Amino acid sequence: MKTNIKRWILIGTIINVLIVGLIIGVYKLFKDENSLTILEKTWIDNNKNSVYTINIPNDINVFGKNGSGKGCKYGSHDEYSHPRSCGKYELPF
Repeated sequence: MKTNIKRWILIGTIINVLIVGLIIGVYKLFKDENSLTILEKTWIDNNKNSVYTINIPNDINVFGKNGSGKGCKYGSHDEYSHPRSCGKYELPF
């Protein structure tokens, strides 16, 4: 009798874990990560006729002032010749 009860408890636990896993999987499958919140949608509706001016200066230091930034570690001269290296970048504007 005790093995029968233990078996039913084990089967019930496994079924419950599978159901919870299925619910979490379906939720993650159908949840859109790029959807806007209600506050963001309201802000867009309120400001869709507004124009904001954004000024971006052309002489921004990309990696810091006078090369003291932490964006890229420079090694030997060979790294500059590789196309994926952190060599000199130009600003697109």
